[in-house]
Amino acid sequence: MRPAARLRPSAFLPLLAAAAACGAPGKGPWMTPGEDCLACHGASRTAQRVWSVGGTVYDVGGRTVAGARVVVTDAGGKSLTMTSNGEGNFYTAEPLAEPLRAIGILHEGRQQDMPMPAGDPPLGACNGCHSPGGAARSRILVPVP
Repeated sequence: MRPAARLRPSAFLPLLAAAAACGAPGKGPWMTPGEDCLACHGASRTAQRVWSVGGTVYDVGGRTVAGARVVVTDAGGKSLTMTSNGEGNFYTAEPLAEPLRAIGILHEGRQQDMPMPAGDPPLGACNGCHSPGGAARSRILVPVP
């Protein structure tokens, strides 16, 4: 009988790096609010779930917001509404045709529309642009009175 092969500890480094990059595996829909969801959950990644759109909703004080509705309309006119969870995260695996044409936030009877179509691919990576260092230069915010 042949002895079992021994793996060097360095063989696990890529797995550990992938887990760390994706934040807190095991927290499911409540993981890493504010991070670029599609960095781990995009079509070219190996995450357990693949999303077509994902992001996090905040209030003007920087707190995540539960219960905000995020509306996305794709290039074919298909409209989809997602609701942010307890960590402010929203996401969908629903196939959507790029580019995304209109995105709006509905919260407590108020609506705010994104003034332009989503930017460079991956277009569903909302937090990719909506982060302090991103192209939008701000988080996704609920409408204020």
